Amino acid sequence: MWWILGVAALVAVAFTLRPRASVTRLVDQAVAAKDPGCLVEHLATVPEPSRPTNFDQAVRGLWDIYERRLAARLVHGAADLVAGATITQYWIRQIMEVEPEVSKEVFDDPFLERLYRPEVAARCGKMG
Repeated sequence: MWWILGVAALVAVAFTLRPRASVTRLVDQAVAAKDPGCLVEHLATVPEPSRPTNFDQAVRGLWDIYERRLAARLVHGAADLVAGATITQYWIRQIMEVEPEVSKEVFDDPFLERLYRPEVAARCGKMG
C-alpha cells in the first residue's frame, strides 16, 4: 500500500517539474526563431495559477542569456495573460531600468498605460 503512495508522489513531482523543462525547450525555440510567440502560446495554455511562475521562468530564461529584446517582446506579448501578477510588474520595471532603449522600442504608451503599475513595481523584488 505504501509503495502506491510513493509512486503517486513521484508522478506528482514529475508533473510539477515538467513545465520547467517545457519552458526551457521553448526558450531555446524562441531564441532560434528570434520570436517569443511559442512562449506566449504556451503561457496561454498553462492553468492560470501556474502562469506567473511559467512567465517568470520564460522571461528569466531569455534575460539570463542576454536575449533582452526577446525578453521584452515576451513581456509585451504575454502581459495580458499575467496582468494581475506582481512578477509582471517586476519584469516591466526591470526591462525599463536595465534596458531603456529596448523598453522604448518594445513598450509603447498604450501598453504601459494599460498594464504598468509603478507603485506595485516599486515594491517588487526578484521574487515578484
